[in-house]
Amino acid sequence: MATDVSRTSLLRGNLFGNKDAVRPPWALPELSFTDLCERCDDCVDVCPEGIIETGAGGFPLVTFAFGECTFCGECADVCRSGAFGPREGAPWQVSITVTADCMSAQGVTCRVCEGKCASNAISFPVTGAQFSAAGKPAITIADCNGCGACVAPCPSEAIDLKPQPGSN
Repeated sequence: MATDVSRTSLLRGNLFGNKDAVRPPWALPELSFTDLCERCDDCVDVCPEGIIETGAGGFPLVTFAFGECTFCGECADVCRSGAFGPREGAPWQVSITVTADCMSAQGVTCRVCEGKCASNAISFPVTGAQFSAAGKPAITIADCNGCGACVAPCPSEAIDLKPQPGSN
């Protein structure tokens, strides 16, 4: 079975596997998506935020370094191949991590990510009546919609969004 997956990855132009690629919202799970996607770039061209780009093997992926996803659904609407599921429920399942590069974790007061998070999934620990000057932000995963608004403005590029295992 591992040979089939490796061969499939090779045939798709993804020599090293792209398990960390965040596909556009409402994309089918990875294997189904790459089986159906025609690599036409229609979703890349239609994205009003400009965050969908052509990735390995010509498959679209989301790059939060350019901005956030507004979940407008235009990428799913324009797809003719059936690589996207219905626009119901969560658009995707992503995990968010904050690395040791976080300025706040290094003792520099920075709360840019918290200010950019419209869903209030990012907060900073409060000790007594004072805010902690050091420490990574706390992420409430249940509140995070994966929009990526926190990624681009982070001055130390310490925020990483990746698909959760078993999701798109």
